[in-house]
Amino acid sequence: MDDFYILHYILITKGKMKKILISTLLALVIFQANAQNTKEDLPKNRFGLKEVTPKDRSQIKLIPELQIDITKQNKTGRYLANKESAAKTFIDNTKNKFFPPIVSQISNSCGCASIVHYIYTYELNYLLNRDGKQKDNICEYMHIWNFMNAGVEQGTLPWAVFATINDNGAIPESIYTTTSTTEWANGYDKYHTGMPYRVKSTYKLNPSIPGDLEKMKQYLIDHGNGSAYGGLIQFSGYAHPLDASKYVGPSNTNISGIIPRFGTSGMHSMTIAGFDDSVWWDYNNDGNKDEDEMGAFICVNSWGTDWGDQGKFYAPYKTFTTFRQGRGGTGNGGKECFIVVPEVKEIKMALKVRIKHSSRDDLSFKVGYANFEASSKPSSEREYFCMENAGGDYRMAGRFGIGSENLEFGIDISDLCDIVEKSESPAFFLKVTDNKKNNEGNGEILYCTLIDYRNGSKTEYIGEINNTTLKTGNTALVKIKLSSSALNDNKGTDYCGFDATVSGKTINIFVNAKKDANMEIELLNKKGDLIAPIFNNKITKGSFTKCYDAKSISEGKYILRAITNDQVICKTVEIK
Repeated sequence: MDDFYILHYILITKGKMKKILISTLLALVIFQANAQNTKEDLPKNRFGLKEVTPKDRSQIKLIPELQIDITKQNKTGRYLANKESAAKTFIDNTKNKFFPPIVSQISNSCGCASIVHYIYTYELNYLLNRDGKQKDNICEYMHIWNFMNAGVEQGTLPWAVFATINDNGAIPESIYTTTSTTEWANGYDKYHTGMPYRVKSTYKLNPSIPGDLEKMKQYLIDHGNGSAYGGLIQFSGYAHPLDASKYVGPSNTNISGIIPRFGTSGMHSMTIAGFDDSVWWDYNNDGNKDEDEMGAFICVNSWGTDWGDQGKFYAPYKTFTTFRQGRGGTGNGGKECFIVVPEVKEIKMALKVRIKHSSRDDLSFKVGYANFEASSKPSSEREYFCMENAGGDYRMAGRFGIGSENLEFGIDISDLCDIVEKSESPAFFLKVTDNKKNNEGNGEILYCTLIDYRNGSKTEYIGEINNTTLKTGNTALVKIKLSSSALNDNKGTDYCGFDATVSGKTINIFVNAKKDANMEIELLNKKGDLIAPIFNNKITKGSFTKCYDAKSISEGKYILRAITNDQVICKTVEIK
């Protein structure tokens, strides 16, 4: 099923989201490749898009066509949105500050490389007026790809790429640090940083339809609405074989590579970044500049700067308008090209979750709410798709790396804030179900807290877990109530006993460890903000005491939070 119409359908029919995503997820094409630990060992076959079926084509009407007001110029036969466009015979948006550096995609990640790294990054930077060369301003395509590649570097569908962004955001390249290609981003703060960046809308244009080619060019000039800068467009085509020929013909943009005909197999996602009407490719070799031989889009590939002309190439209009897919033309069962419009969302509430598990694709997630006093179960719930049955039969954080069974991540639940305002005693729920998919996995929920960002504050609430164990057939339910007291004391864990007293300005911490573990102790204020780190080290089985000099800490009530092998123990202390 095609990317944009499904995403649009998802966005406008939330109630049917579960059925659409689950059924379509099963249609993901699998380009079989061995999971590797290093980029150098990855397979050279770098295509990665599912080919659209006739059944999929029937659904494409659900994505709206981009509406641009154009008029036909009788003398030239061109469609133009305004008089100023008549003077625009070329444009290259890779020259704009919003455009990121050329990327060399990893394995079969072309959908994410083109859509996330190029198009979504560019459009988000255009929206926020940011420099696309800064890592803080580049959306990490590997973060998105790793939710969908099943841990074996398989290809992805474009619609799934956009749906994943829209589900929980896109994190910046600067904070994505992993040790392998199958590893998910680890750490709540990373997920929270990317949560605001979502998909507002998507559109289609079909260059084989009269007028749509000019609409595409108009969008490249000014986003089709008179803006000072134009946008980028996604397209698909067969990429085997796909070698850019040397181009020495007329041009205004001086790109030395051209693909006059696309390949015959290997569906591939690429990016349109501009156009040049003066480009000429003499298809019939008669030496005449025939009308259908003139003009080309400026396209960007994701195979590094050593390919084409620094990663760019011309694709003549004829490959979009006339040639059929597999016969030199672009397309993926049809000629549609796609546009995405990002938005920045306010994050009001989010869940911070750490799970230990040996098979991440065994787990499915739901979030919900209810009246805390009236029910112990959610009265309404929705799927959290970003991590559902995805990422492969590997440990939570990935196949490689130390401690990779443990993963801390974030789930945006801002859409439930309206319920909070209407309920006197709201409760929020996280339901995690262990469904055997491949080899039977097992694990546990280590902790879950709710972080409330409303009113400019940051307040963290501890979740009550009814069953921490996750194994085949089990469902664990976390319940969190908003109250005036954040981070209330909670029960100890299987790892250790934890207590504390205050004597003057000294905090005395007592630990009785039941086994060797990693322990981190922090001092937080009542809002959940970090005041001071106290301890971060390995502990051995047995008892010990830690004294912390709090003379620099103001008087008041604080929370001591101990994370022991990723389980949380909290203790309220008062410094006088």
